[in-house]
Amino acid sequence: MKKTLTLVSIILGLLVIILVLIKTTPYFVKKYNNYILQKELNSLTENLSKIITDKKVGKPFIPTPVTKKECETLQKQGYKIDYCFYDNDYFAGAVKACRGKQNMPTIEQLQKLPNFNKTQKANKVKLWSNQEISSTNAYNLNYSEQNSFIEYSTKYLEDYWAVCTE
Repeated sequence: MKKTLTLVSIILGLLVIILVLIKTTPYFVKKYNNYILQKELNSLTENLSKIITDKKVGKPFIPTPVTKKECETLQKQGYKIDYCFYDNDYFAGAVKACRGKQNMPTIEQLQKLPNFNKTQKANKVKLWSNQEISSTNAYNLNYSEQNSFIEYSTKYLEDYWAVCTE
């Protein structure tokens, strides 16, 4: 009876450990992926600083979106936003945070960035440029380990990064 209770206690203890591992593994995976992403963003900032030598390059961030009304106010205040269309405009949010499109990297500057180090497990980072293509789209750099290329994307997408240059 005592051996059975000890065995049951051991099994229950192992089950608790397994459950804890199952519950915490996504946390550690996310923490590791965030660590890798932060290294990549630091590398991106460092490389952008070598390209944009006449301005200070800030840390990459995910912009807070602005409403269409806020965007129109920014236009009147000289932020040089060409189009206001959406109520959740992340591109306009980037322009607001950078205090104008003139304080964001150009397409030409973004195209000069090298690809990620191929030995790293790279996340794909999409970084807004300062150029709009229409009321609904703006150019961005799709920056990944395979290749980097300029594309245009809808301005209401939330997983795009911005960087200010001043």
